[in-house]
Amino acid sequence: MADPVPDSGKTWGIPNALWNAVMIGVMTAVLGYFQTQTRDAVDKKGEEAAVAAEQARSKAAEAATAVRQVKTTLSAANKSQDTKLDNIATTTDASHMLLNGNMETQLKLNAVAMRRIAQLTNNPVDAEAAELAEKALADHLATKAEQK
Repeated sequence: MADPVPDSGKTWGIPNALWNAVMIGVMTAVLGYFQTQTRDAVDKKGEEAAVAAEQARSKAAEAATAVRQVKTTLSAANKSQDTKLDNIATTTDASHMLLNGNMETQLKLNAVAMRRIAQLTNNPVDAEAAELAEKALADHLATKAEQK
């Protein structure tokens, strides 16, 4: 099929070379505009990313400060608790020694009193009670010796 318009080297009366140059210029301008828009968008995103990164750094620094504060507070609390526990242990030891001393005194009194009663009465029940009191004293003294 034949071309309805024979190639005359012109389009709308404009020589093809000039037409091609104009089209290339227009395309270059459009591409330049899109390139500028793209660069601006990338720059804007880059700036937003930089701001976001700075905010993240700032928050990380705040978190690190908070962690250091918690660590310091926890360390001080642990030292305080250690001191309190040491004081409790000291008080407990002193109380235990006092109670043991009182118990030993009471067991000696019981053993001596029961032995005297058994000697006075010559009652086998009193003699048995004296032996139990002496055994309780001996058991207490053995336990006390093991604890030292």
